[in-house]
Amino acid sequence: MVNAEQQSPQLMLTLIVPQSLADACADVLMQIPVVQGFTQDDVLGFSRRPSAMSTAEQVAGRQVNSRFQLLLSEDEAQIVLASLVEQQLSGRLHYVLSAVLAHGHCLPAEAL
Repeated sequence: MVNAEQQSPQLMLTLIVPQSLADACADVLMQIPVVQGFTQDDVLGFSRRPSAMSTAEQVAGRQVNSRFQLLLSEDEAQIVLASLVEQQLSGRLHYVLSAVLAHGHCLPAEAL
């Protein structure tokens, strides 16, 4: 059974940052009061724009990045993005805001 949380509309903020900035980005996110938590993982990026990659990345054919995902309200997402701009991280990251239709925890029926 699914235990879906009923709250105000939520967004998923996804940030893609160069791996060299992952620790700095995590530090900034942890200092923003509206951020309750986030997920971070390593991802591979592929691009047809050689200027977006170092020579080594061009040879390998991919770029190692870190992806951060945060579940936020629209106002909170704007606060996070403004904080990243303030900390001068915004020019080095890519972000996507996506609507979240539902979220919750999958629990066995006897746990409800």
